[in-house]
Amino acid sequence: MGEYSFRIRGDDPEFLPLCNAIYPNSAWAGGDGADPLYRLVREPRGLAAAYSRRQLLKRSRSGARLLVPLEWWITYDILRSHPQNVHIHGGGFRTGGGAVLLPGGHGAGKTSLTLEALYRGYQVYSDEILVVDPDRIVLRPYPRCFIVKEPGMRLFPHLHGLYRTRGPQKAGRSVMVWYVNPREIRPDYLAPAAPCGWLLFPRFRAGAPTRLTPLSELEVVGKLLSCVFTFFLNTDATLTGVTALARRCRAYDLEFGELRPGFDAIEDLLAGRGTA
Repeated sequence: MGEYSFRIRGDDPEFLPLCNAIYPNSAWAGGDGADPLYRLVREPRGLAAAYSRRQLLKRSRSGARLLVPLEWWITYDILRSHPQNVHIHGGGFRTGGGAVLLPGGHGAGKTSLTLEALYRGYQVYSDEILVVDPDRIVLRPYPRCFIVKEPGMRLFPHLHGLYRTRGPQKAGRSVMVWYVNPREIRPDYLAPAAPCGWLLFPRFRAGAPTRLTPLSELEVVGKLLSCVFTFFLNTDATLTGVTALARRCRAYDLEFGELRPGFDAIEDLLAGRGTA
């Protein structure tokens, strides 16, 4: 994330591509004497283990099964290292007029919409974490893999995930997830920092018509606060940033039942072709 960099060490050749699946270009085979922040190692009896510094994070019989928990440990550490920023659960991309933020919860369609933006020629910020400077109301890039869950993968059949592993439990069943390096889709995928201009809160509902509904400032504040990752790390910065976003950005709810018509509606809105 800009000035924040780290290395993941894989003591077994099998682990190097797994490291890159989490944060592209972070894998490290060692050799320069630096102490990596995170390590994936093969232990006795064939177990794989993830470490942060010298602290054991998790063991598994499968190295791939360490990807989901390790990715979130790394994310948590990164967010804690930047308490001055507001961290919002969402995707985002850049247009000529600034940054478009897509805040939302799990299953809202953030990753699918962000991938669709990438394929339509837009540069993107992240499919999961939006980093906002609360003083200047600028969205900063957050380079990392895209995590595409099993249902969303059907929308992009031409994509082959780099690695697959069982993801978070939901309703008593595990969900397969794919780790996709956006750099392999487009080398210049990562958008530079830009002023925040639009807030579109997506909600995917199978079969629903596409609908954009304007939001008041008060509604925007409530929705954003429900999407903030690290509210208690810096309450003042969070409240300042959320309030400024609500005042500065044009905000809409976006309900959609099909991906392409949903993104068509976004482009119509950005081009000033109405909200119907």
